[in-house]
Amino acid sequence: MSLPRHITLVLLTIASMRVIAAEPTADDLKHGRKQFQRMLEDRPEIAVYRAEGSPVTQYITESDAPWQWALRAFAGIYVNERVFWDHRPPPHESSSDSTSPYFHGLYSVSLRPLPQVKTKKLEHAWARFVYEMLTMSRAPERDHLVHLVYSRQVSIDAAVREYARLQWSVDKQVEQFYHQTWRPWARSRGIPSHPHFWSHDHLSTFESWYEETSSSYDYMREHFENILTPEKK
Repeated sequence: MSLPRHITLVLLTIASMRVIAAEPTADDLKHGRKQFQRMLEDRPEIAVYRAEGSPVTQYITESDAPWQWALRAFAGIYVNERVFWDHRPPPHESSSDSTSPYFHGLYSVSLRPLPQVKTKKLEHAWARFVYEMLTMSRAPERDHLVHLVYSRQVSIDAAVREYARLQWSVDKQVEQFYHQTWRPWARSRGIPSHPHFWSHDHLSTFESWYEETSSSYDYMREHFENILTPEKK
């Protein structure tokens, strides 16, 4: 089903808002290192692993690709603003969470503590961490989408669809991180990797994927409807 031209143009504007990564400064990297170190202090289990078949405990270090990615992510390369570590467990029993300036004044990320040190749990925690960092990079688009709904420039149906498209693109980025960064690093360290932590069995296109999963975004439809509630009264 095609959308009216004016709605299509508005949604194209949202797509053009995606944050373009800027190279972090030395001070930004210093901040990123400090925040990542704090995360390691609060969640030391995410730095511990064992090679397959080995009883020897090893640790992720600054020379490792995941460490460097995290440092630069905290430095703000994906949101053009510094990101902060939140030591508090995520709300509602979630395994991870993030905030954006629109509602909370800053970008932050949190992870639920892992009960045991296991390589699978290590990988799952990293997958959630990467997901939250990349989700934050789309915050300006989501915030603008809320504005468009409130000002009635797009329909709720179109807004829900566009929100789902943003989530779909984040999932694709997470999957890309797995193939380009995590799996090569894990192989170099003799660690088994598990694609299901990073991929959600996407169908070939957004359209086919949305057709299969649209009902899972009913909560966003309710959210957008609540935004308009004051005007209905």
